[in-house]
Parts: sequence; C-alpha cells; structure tokens
Amino acid sequence: MRNFYIKYKDWDLKIGMALFVFVTALFVIPDVLFFFQISVTNRDFFIGLVFMIVALYYITGKNKGETALLLLCVLICIGLSIWFSGNLLDTSYDGNGYRKIMTGLLKEGWNPIWHKPDEFNEAVKAAPVALASWGDNSNWFWMDVHPKALAVVSSVVYAITGNIESGKFYTLISIVMVFCFYNHFLRKHLKLWQAVLMSAVIACNPVAMTNIRNYYGDGFIAHILMIAVVFILEYFDEADQKGKRDCLQG
Repeated sequence: MRNFYIKYKDWDLKIGMALFVFVTALFVIPDVLFFFQISVTNRDFFIGLVFMIVALYYITGKNKGETALLLLCVLICIGLSIWFSGNLLDTSYDGNGYRKIMTGLLKEGWNPIWHKPDEFNEAVKAAPVALASWGDNSNWFWMDVHPKALAVVSSVVYAITGNIESGKFYTLISIVMVFCFYNHFLRKHLKLWQAVLMSAVIACNPVAMTNIRNYYGDGFIAHILMIAVVFILEYFDEADQKGKRDCLQG
C-alpha cells in the first residue's frame, strides 16, 4: 500500500477532483443548454464523462498510464454509487412529494427556465397521478421555487439508467470526494492509518449516511462545505510549507 502511495502521488486528490468535475459538469452542461431550449437527455452524461476524462488527463500531467488507472477507479466509484442508489427505495415524504417528480419531469423534457412544472405536466402528462397539496400550496409550487441543481444531476443519471432511484447517487459520490480530499490533507500530518480513519469518519457523518437512501440534499451540501474548508486548509498549509522552505534556503 505504501508503495502505491509513493508511485501514484496525490492519487486521492486526483480522484476527488475527477469526481468533482464530473458532478459539476452534470448540472452545468444541462443548465447552459436550458437557455437554448435544449432539454436533459443521456447525452449530458457522456459529455460529463468527456469533461472528467480530459480534466483527469491534465491533472495527472498527461500521464496516460496513471490517467487510465485512476479513470478505472473513478468509473468504478460512479458505477457502484449509481447501482447501490438504484437499489434503495426512497420512502421519504419530500422525496416522493416533489423531489422525484421534479427529477422525472426534467428527464421527460421539462425546461425550468421556460416552463412552470404544472404547465409542462399538463402538456405531456409526465406525472400520471394528482399531486398532494400542503395547505394552500401544492407541490407544484415547491418544484417551481426549489433549487434544481441536484435534480438536474439526478435527471441525467435517470435518463441513462431508466431507474429514478439511481438519481440519488450524488450523496455517495460526495462521500468519496470528501474522503479523498481529507485523506490527501491529513496524510501529510498523520500516520497513514490515522488519516484514512479520520477521513472516513468525516466523510461518513450522520447527515450523509441518513441521506444515502433518499433524495435529500443536506448531506451533499454539507460535504461541499467540508470540501471548501479542506481546500482552505490546503492553501494555508502549502503557504506555510513554502515559507519554511524559503527560510531554509535563505
């Protein structure tokens, strides 16, 4: 294991960055296309993969062998996350009340920039059953005003698999990202087993673990904040190390 760390330096950072690029591409690409009245299709998944592969190629310094090995690891992570999520049934009220319906409408062609969800559904009848109401506001209201980044990501995966449950894979992917980024930082200051253990504890926090089986975005958002924190720590750590090297050279 230690020889692997030496040979493939910063492997964890590179895998984390590749996954980060992939997930980002899955919502940025469709969002841009929405402005041109182009809806979500499985095309967006493959475009995201291309962006990820190109990014990984440059992250590895154009090392084809390392790129191929890390790409295999990343594809396994993505594949297992989609497969595992697809086999977990989301029974939450919010998930079934509007989150999965929003994902389904996006996959069926809904463009949230140009159409309201109820108007689109009235035209194509994508949601076959009447939606429940919350007081004076129906679930159509929540689909209209709710942030849609994760729903867009989910709809792209749904378009590929045909299984709406697989769309909630983003929580598992974010667990892997957080583990990789924190392991990269912590192993510079701790023993290897300590870094791995602490990174796993941070990544597998209670919020994320409870969100694995549903369409909630709390765990994913918490992980994005954690990633921002470790990036800041990496920046100051690098600045500190540079200062020490300058002192020794001086």
